[in-house]
Amino acid sequence: MTYSIQTASQRGAYKRSIVLSIFLAAIVAMLPGQVLAQGLNCPININVDFQGSSGPFELNEDIPMQVSFEAGFSPIPVEVQIDTFKYLLDCDGLDFDQCQATPPVGNTVELIESSVSTNCTFNGVTPAVLVTVLENAVTVRFDVEDDLTNPASIVLDSTALPLDVNSCDVFFDVRVTALGGIDAESQIVEWTGFGATDTRCVFEDGTISGSADSDSISFSIVNPNAVFWVTKDFTDDNKSEVDVHLRCSTGTVLNGDFSITDPAANGIFPTVGFIVYGIPSIGANCRVFEDPIPSGYSQSYEASARAAVQGVDYDELGELDDDEGCFYTAVNGGEYDCEITNRGEPAMFTVNKEWVVGNTGGDFVNEEAVVTIRCNNRIRPNAPVPEPGDGIVAGTLLNPFTKIGSLGDGESLVALVDTTTKDAVCFAVEKINQSGVESVDDCQKQRTIEPGGKSECTFVNTVFFEGIPTLNQYGMALMALMMLGLGMIGFRRFG
Repeated sequence: MTYSIQTASQRGAYKRSIVLSIFLAAIVAMLPGQVLAQGLNCPININVDFQGSSGPFELNEDIPMQVSFEAGFSPIPVEVQIDTFKYLLDCDGLDFDQCQATPPVGNTVELIESSVSTNCTFNGVTPAVLVTVLENAVTVRFDVEDDLTNPASIVLDSTALPLDVNSCDVFFDVRVTALGGIDAESQIVEWTGFGATDTRCVFEDGTISGSADSDSISFSIVNPNAVFWVTKDFTDDNKSEVDVHLRCSTGTVLNGDFSITDPAANGIFPTVGFIVYGIPSIGANCRVFEDPIPSGYSQSYEASARAAVQGVDYDELGELDDDEGCFYTAVNGGEYDCEITNRGEPAMFTVNKEWVVGNTGGDFVNEEAVVTIRCNNRIRPNAPVPEPGDGIVAGTLLNPFTKIGSLGDGESLVALVDTTTKDAVCFAVEKINQSGVESVDDCQKQRTIEPGGKSECTFVNTVFFEGIPTLNQYGMALMALMMLGLGMIGFRRFG
C-alpha cells in the first residue's frame, strides 16, 4: 500500500481547485451552450517522454519514446478528435514551427517503423498506425483497422474536473546511427506536435474548434569507445610471444601494439584489448594483425563481434582477406573479437645416398639400397614431385608414418612431416642388397624438427676391391676361357 503526505498548503490548494471546479460548473449550467462553446479553447495537449531511461544513449541503440495525447478539462462536454501528428527527427529550431522549417543539424536519427504501437482507440477499436517519413519529419496517421480507406480520428472525451486527464499513447523507437560532428557527445533535440487542421474539438452543440500543440525532448548521445579483443592460438601450444597490432583509419588508438601469448603458455597476456576512442560519426575502418609472422608458421584470422552492431561489416572482409588480418568497417563503437591462429608448416626430412667404390671392380656392385623413413607425425603424401636430374625419388607411403624408397648413388628420399600439434621426430634405416658393403650414416639417430624446419642425413656405402678384379666383365670372360684352355692342355699332357 502506498501513502502520500501532503502539506497544509497542498491540501488547501487541492480544496480550492475543487471549489473552483464546482464554481465553474455552476456558471456553465447558467450560460447558453452556443455562446460558451464559441468562447472555449480546444483542450488538447501532446507530450513526449522516454519509456524508461533518459540516457545518455549510445549510437545504434534503440531509444524508446512515448507520445501522449490528452483531453483536459472543459466546462462543457467536448469530444477530442486527433487524425495525425508529426515527430521531427533532430533539428535546431527553438519551437515546433522553426523545427519544421529547418533541416536536421547533421545527426542521423531514424524512426524504427516496425516498433510503432498505440493504445489509442476509435469506437473501441485500436487503430492501425501508419508512418510516413518525410525527410526529418515523421507523420503518424490513425486509421481504423477494418477500413483503412476511410481515415478516422482517435477520440478522447473531455473530463469533468481540471485535475483529471483522459489520455492515450503512441509508442515507438528511434535510433541515432551517426553524429554530425566529431565530438564524443552530441545533444539530440526532438520535437513532436500537431496543427489545428490535424485535431478538432467537437462540442455538444456541434461547434468545431481546431487546436495546435507541441512538445520537445532532448537527450545525449555518447559515441562509445570500440574495443577489439585479440586472442592467440598456436595449434602446437607454442609458448612464444607474438606481436599483434591495431590500425584504424580514424579515431585515437590507445596503445596499438602489444605482445601476446597462447593461453597454454600461462603468460601474463593471453588476451589483449585494444581501445579506440573519439571515433567520428563516419565510423572507422580497423584492422588487427600480427607482425612478424612466427617463423615456420602460417597464420589465419577470424573476425567477429560480441553483439550485433548495425552498419559494421566484419565477416565478409574477414573471409576475403583472412590471411592479412581481422577487418572491420564503419565502426562507431562496440566490442569485437579477433582470433589469430598459427599453424605449423610441414617439416622436411631428407635422406641422401652415396656410394664409394675403391679401386677397380665397381661394375660388380649393385648400387641400390632400400631406405625407410619413420616419423612420429603423419607424413604428407604431397612430397616434392621428382624432376629429371634433381635426384629425388618419389618413394611410397607404407602407412601415414612410414615412407620407403630405393636409392642409388646421388639420390634422395624426402618426407614432408606434419607439425600441426607438435614438432616432428624422424629417423631412417636402410637395407643393402650387396654383400661386403661397409655403411656409415647419421640417419638412424632420432632428430627433432621444428615447424617449417629442415633436416637431412646421408647413408655412405663403401666397397673396396684389392687389385685382382682388374678387368671388366668382358675381360673376365676372356680370362675364364684362357684358364679353361690351359687346363685342357695340362690334362692332355698328363693323360
